[in-house]
Amino acid sequence: MSEKVLRSPIWSLVFVWSAGIIYILMSLGRNANLSEKIQSVFMGILPILAILVLLFIALWAGMISNYNQKNPKRKISLFTVVPLEFRDEDEGMQWLTNKACRKVYMFFWSALPLSYVFLFFLSDVPYVPIAVIMFLATGQFLIYWSEIRKADRE
Repeated sequence: MSEKVLRSPIWSLVFVWSAGIIYILMSLGRNANLSEKIQSVFMGILPILAILVLLFIALWAGMISNYNQKNPKRKISLFTVVPLEFRDEDEGMQWLTNKACRKVYMFFWSALPLSYVFLFFLSDVPYVPIAVIMFLATGQFLIYWSEIRKADRE
């Protein structure tokens, strides 16, 4: 597996969406307004999703471990505070990472106030907060990824 794929924001995006979907299904399974049959369906799906997420995490960790064995000089840490997507091997990559982070910052600068307004007007809908978080995370990853891909193509 290539380093580019392992450092891709798609992994983080899958984790965020998996956690969001599991949270929504758990909430639906506990919703008193739904029939017991529908609640049991939602709660029945949860163990399957949890197993899939655990398998996905194990696959990801295994691919990183395999990569680290093949590339001991360019290891990728499984547990780090710095996002795996950051590529700062040299000054050019640092500049590119800074440029991408600036675009993400500008996205949040406009998206967070809009999210607050959205949450204010839809405060009665129980799944809106997690949906807003999922879409903010998606926007962040897509903006960062598109900026990095644009530079890779040049």
